[in-house]
Amino acid sequence: MPRAPQDRVPVIIRWDGVYDAEVPELPEPERITWAVHRWRLESVDGE
Repeated sequence: MPRAPQDRVPVIIRWDGVYDAEVPELPEPERITWAVHRWRLESVDGE
């Protein structure tokens, strides 16, 4: 499977506010780095 440069992933941020509200600026990507976290998503049987 191909990987993005430096294993980059998209970051989804939910901003709780009205649609046309001003949102804060996010830091430039080169200014922030976090350790890699691996997530495993599993199905849950619901009744």
